[in-house]
Amino acid sequence: MELLKNAWLGWGNYIQQGKLVILLLVALLFFLFLKKEEMKRSWIWYTAFMTAGCICPVTAAVLMKYQTAFYDYAHIWSVVPTTAMIACGITSFLWYVWTEKEEKNNKSRAIGAVVLLGVVLLLCGNMGSPVVNQNDQTVNYLTERERATKVVNIIGQLREVCGEDESLCLWAPESIAEYVRATDSSITLLYGRNMWDKSLNAYAYDVYTPEVEFLYRCMRDWENSGTLREDKISPETLAGMAQEAGADCILLPDSMERITVARMARSMGIRAQKLGDYWLLYESND
Repeated sequence: MELLKNAWLGWGNYIQQGKLVILLLVALLFFLFLKKEEMKRSWIWYTAFMTAGCICPVTAAVLMKYQTAFYDYAHIWSVVPTTAMIACGITSFLWYVWTEKEEKNNKSRAIGAVVLLGVVLLLCGNMGSPVVNQNDQTVNYLTERERATKVVNIIGQLREVCGEDESLCLWAPESIAEYVRATDSSITLLYGRNMWDKSLNAYAYDVYTPEVEFLYRCMRDWENSGTLREDKISPETLAGMAQEAGADCILLPDSMERITVARMARSMGIRAQKLGDYWLLYESND
């Protein structure tokens, strides 16, 4: 049931990002009803069969299982020659229009068809969309450059507090951890992008411990809502788990409850410092 649900949601997300797959269906219908002689070609039947397989949740779930969990729904469309079929359909349609001699003003109608197809092709393309967090479906309207610039500023402030040469193991929200290594390669992370982007784990055999995965979920909850979904665990326990996992520097989002920040800092024997939109928990070795 989970595979079927992911397949169905994947189809919805896939057509939201671009409508070229609609042109693919139109091209197949064109060959089916107006160019029936073309349907004798095996590659058209193959395209039609695989397209139906990618759309139907049951067969799509089978394809997703076959390609392993490292890849999401959109990757199963690599078995469909989408671009080639759309190009073939457009070419056949234009040839059909331009060579039609029975209609009057055929030339003007053909030129209009070319212009119309060009407009439709542009409108069906991927014109860009906000970045969506797959975990809670919240929308982040910051561009990638703005997010990266924000992290550069935070890491600069972090280095001013902790020292330029100090080795750090950072536990931070996903929005910060995503760009830390590109900003300062000397900083190690409790977890990287492969924690939330499972496709990066392809052909990798190292896995995170359950404790680190739990710490990631806690930080994600704090970043999204400021509170934990699992409220049975204490802030002191979480701080201890992070230290045992190797983190000696913690960035907490400003949205979380102040009492939680204070309790974590007290358990580490330090005071929390404000660092932009985050709270810094760091114990200097000096």
